[in-house]
Formats: sequence, structure tokens, C-alpha cells
Amino acid sequence: MSRAIVFSCLLCLVAVASSQLIGGYTKTKPADDMIKGLVAKVQDKIEVFMNSKFSKFEAVEYTSQLVNGMNYRVKVDVGDGNTINIKIYKPFSVDAEPILVSINKMAYIEPETSI
Repeated sequence: MSRAIVFSCLLCLVAVASSQLIGGYTKTKPADDMIKGLVAKVQDKIEVFMNSKFSKFEAVEYTSQLVNGMNYRVKVDVGDGNTINIKIYKPFSVDAEPILVSINKMAYIEPETSI
């Protein structure tokens, strides 16, 4: 067998053993200190975009995807029973800052404002 075929077979076995599709996202895991740190770095951008100052801003859980860097989909508790889902891209470069890719506020209820 050629080395390419052997390598492909090994790669498939590793993917099956880890229950992750090649190129896909991992299973959901509780947020660790590294994820909480990434989320803290994009908090200001999210609050500006959503025009809100959150009473709580805590990463709850996440999934990750290996690309040319790492993609993270993170569920964030923003207080008052609300959550938002964000996507962050972190390049491999050691000094690179995380990039906020998207915000999904489907689980977020806009605060009422009085006029």
C-alpha cells in the first residue's frame, strides 16, 4: 500500500475513535479557562454590537473545529436567563487576537425600554 492510503486510513480511524468528523466540530464540552479567556477578549465588541451592557457574561459550553487556526462556537450566559451563541476564530499565531465571526442572539430577549 502506498503511504497516502495508509495515512488516510489512520486519519479515518483517529476521527472515528474521537467521534469527530474530519473537518467537523467536536462534541459539546463545558467551557474551560482558555475558552472563557477568548470570550472575555470579545465581550466589548459584542456589547457594542448588541447595544447592551450585560449583568453576566460567562462562557457555558463550546465546540471547536480545526481549520487554518481554530473555530469555536460558544454558548454564553448573559444573565436574566438569556444566552447568546457566538463564533470566534483564533489563528494559530501565538500573538494573534481572537476574531469575533458571528453572534446568534436567538435565545436572547431584548430588554424593554420605556419611552
